[in-house]
Amino acid sequence: MNFTALGIIFGIALVVIIGITGISSHTKKYDERQDVIRNRGYKYGYFTLLITSLVAFCLQETSFYAANKSTIYLATIFLSVLVVSVYDILHGAYFAFNEKSKKSSSWLALIAGILLGISGWNDRIFPTIMMGSYLVIIGALSLLMMWRESRKQE
Repeated sequence: MNFTALGIIFGIALVVIIGITGISSHTKKYDERQDVIRNRGYKYGYFTLLITSLVAFCLQETSFYAANKSTIYLATIFLSVLVVSVYDILHGAYFAFNEKSKKSSSWLALIAGILLGISGWNDRIFPTIMMGSYLVIIGALSLLMMWRESRKQE
């Protein structure tokens, strides 16, 4: 068994363990402002998915597209999710106001993203690199926004 398969098995087990232990009895609560911002982020993400899918459809006849068809459509989905997440983080609607583990979740995303990016870069696995870069962006941006809010309060 190679290291990539072991890494995937370890990653799935880690996600399952975090998912089971991270589930709390109370739901996340967002205020009205956060709901409006999140819905606007979903709208921008949808339009991003629509436009990038249209571009991918127009590029169907190129030789690059034929070799990487599934990766291109996966990249369009990742890009739309990234647009939603970044918009929500920048406008303060990514985390619920009753959520306690904002900082630890951000650090976990940052570290997992760095590890995924490194492992994907060595094997040239583009979806792994995309997922790693997504987690790095989300983790780093969340930590940056929390640091900026703490500086404003001082």
